[in-house]
Amino acid sequence: MSIAGKAAATAELITSDFDHRYIGADRPAYVRRQKLNSTSSFLTGGCLCGAVRYEIRGASSKPALCHCASCRRSSGAPVIGWATIRGADFSFTAGEPALYRSSEKVERSFCSTCGTQLTYGHQGEHGWVDVTICSMDDPEQMAPMDHIWVSHRLSWMEHIEELPCCSRSRIDEHPAE
Repeated sequence: MSIAGKAAATAELITSDFDHRYIGADRPAYVRRQKLNSTSSFLTGGCLCGAVRYEIRGASSKPALCHCASCRRSSGAPVIGWATIRGADFSFTAGEPALYRSSEKVERSFCSTCGTQLTYGHQGEHGWVDVTICSMDDPEQMAPMDHIWVSHRLSWMEHIEELPCCSRSRIDEHPAE
């Protein structure tokens, strides 16, 4: 059964009062304060436009940054953060994600409206789903613990920390030089 099918079968559809227009400190307190601790773990997340929402109940295994070529291509980024969650602890709560089979054994879910990648499922990892860390409402609560597929890492990522940093946009800090 597909990731979406499993989630739809177990999820109770709820109406979310999440408003994707809130950004940073302007977000409601319930979004900012989703701390994981030893007695309870509950996180929510969703896509950029807010059409697809999910919840995670339970702890993640080691969250990681993946450098593999297929994750880079599917995200359009040099690296993507994943949190591996027990399938029983993950459910979609609003909207229906689209599915894409990126290889014979891999299915990815994403929002068909805004394109946000949400999950990764591998047929060989029954009972587990990888969730994109940055689709979580509070990704600070799921800090990656290691890098995976570094054999595929782009060569320029090895020294990425040496690049100049801007607290916001380059235009704000380095106007037309």
